[in-house]
Amino acid sequence: MTSTDNVAVTFKSGFPVISVPLPSRRERCEFTLRPLSHTVKDFLKDIQEEDKGIERAMVYNEDGYRISGSTGVDVLLQSDFKLVLNEDSYLVSVPDESKCC
Repeated sequence: MTSTDNVAVTFKSGFPVISVPLPSRRERCEFTLRPLSHTVKDFLKDIQEEDKGIERAMVYNEDGYRISGSTGVDVLLQSDFKLVLNEDSYLVSVPDESKCC
């Protein structure tokens, strides 16, 4: 299943915040990212710690390639991406103000 409207990227106090629907609880949870120190691995680990029912969490770029866990959040937020949680896929549209170059 792919959804385009369930994951939102916003900015609060200058930090990117990603609102993700947690599969087990059927509720949304916000994750505040620190672009200079957070990696994709940190982001996915935070999601899995929040919802223990998530067995598979991955991020893919627009071309369908998996994004490495060591990739910085600042790089991740330069373009749209796909977040996969278990069997659910979410197309994440990054706001223009966070995209660079």
